[in-house]
Amino acid sequence: MMRLSLSALAVLLPLLAVLVAQLPAVEARNRWCIPHGYDNRWAPKLGKGNMECYHHWQDGPVDQYSKHIEYVPMMWDLNRHGGLWAQRKRQMKNNLPRRILAQNEPDVKGQANLDPITAAKDWVRELKPYQDKGVKISSPQIVYDLDWMDKFMTKLHQLGADVDFMAIHSYTPKGDKGLNQLKTFVQKVRKRYGKSIWVTEYGITAASNPSSAEVKDYVIKAQKWMDSTSYVKRSFPLGGFAVTQPPDAFVTNKMAFFSGNGQLRSVANWLVYSGKSRRDVGSLPSSPLEHRAAASPGAKRHHAKLASRAAARDQVDADLLEARDDDDADADEKDGGEELPCTDADPYCGLGDKIAEQLETLVDGDWYESPEDRDDDEEDID
Repeated sequence: MMRLSLSALAVLLPLLAVLVAQLPAVEARNRWCIPHGYDNRWAPKLGKGNMECYHHWQDGPVDQYSKHIEYVPMMWDLNRHGGLWAQRKRQMKNNLPRRILAQNEPDVKGQANLDPITAAKDWVRELKPYQDKGVKISSPQIVYDLDWMDKFMTKLHQLGADVDFMAIHSYTPKGDKGLNQLKTFVQKVRKRYGKSIWVTEYGITAASNPSSAEVKDYVIKAQKWMDSTSYVKRSFPLGGFAVTQPPDAFVTNKMAFFSGNGQLRSVANWLVYSGKSRRDVGSLPSSPLEHRAAASPGAKRHHAKLASRAAARDQVDADLLEARDDDDADADEKDGGEELPCTDADPYCGLGDKIAEQLETLVDGDWYESPEDRDDDEEDID
């Protein structure tokens, strides 16, 4: 039998890791995820049950999450948060992620606020080296401006590169009108670029003045609709904050996952505990090698037992929480306080009008998913 020396193994293992990382990754369903913007000590309350991943915008991983909750790094921009991106690169040097999100809201003044040509050049210089190693890289995360995205994609293709999946944000009024706007925008992106989609932020605007019950109803319907598509692979409702500390005046504070003292609010209870746990046999791997190992027959048998136990435990937790769900909703209204007024100094002020104007140019009913869209599930990478 041929035996390999330790020195030979030391040379071969890194090469094997690169080869495995370049194997295609496929996700056949939408995974529910967390935009983390709250006290790290609260993470264990949300990072379980149905929740499978989180992003932390420009910041690094949160140690308080279970290792089974995938952290997705983000290159927010190279100007305002260039130093933090340098930190992320140092962290990724010895711990290659499976996916990276590109620039945050380059079409919004006060956020990344980039022209599409600069954004494409930054993408190629900073993110393509990771793509070449097998990491899946998103498009910049626009809020509404598809013309901006067209120019970005054209320049990116000229530079010999392409994104692996689209990442977008959506903010709409409450109710069915808002839900139809969300559907229209997501479907338009799908038809325009033909790639799978991550909705890395979505929510209801403060200007539409929703109640907590209306917010919960919106999130439930939005999540279920995105689950029903073959091409939305991750969805992140923007609620990663305390109801008393909204991130800005644009999104309603009633999207919050937490009360002022860190208790899960009604909408978060539903996200974490609704129905049977959606996690695949125990965990979502955080690296390409872990992904392959998790697919082994032995691992599947072991994880099936763990999943069965976890489902039973989650059901007990859900039963306990259901009894106080209505009380949570009542307390939310008292805890929420007044909506913050929109001012000219706020970069989001007036953004709702821009989004509505953009959506008016889309064909009515354009969100309808054709049967053909459902047939290409396995062709979509996550």
